[in-house]
Amino acid sequence: MVNSVTKTVSFRLTTNEVAAVKQRCGELSIGDYARRLVLETKAASDADIRRSMGKALLAIHLMLSADSTETSKQKALDTIELAMLELTAGSGGKQSR
Repeated sequence: MVNSVTKTVSFRLTTNEVAAVKQRCGELSIGDYARRLVLETKAASDADIRRSMGKALLAIHLMLSADSTETSKQKALDTIELAMLELTAGSGGKQSR
């Protein structure tokens, strides 16, 4: 027998966040959009991708820092390279445009 008990959850969004989400939702309510997004997302694989993308963004930020030295620039390049390798491995070698 399927458990049909439901529970209401809430989360806080700023006015700008509500506008951005509504723009993506289209006809769906924010709640329906969030539920579909969560239920249709493969959390484990996406977490790896988000973590690798975060590393790449941090490395780019370090490179663009005004006080960066050659050592920090090399460290940033190494971090970007590692992040890109992780993304490639996480995508199963698929390339996208």
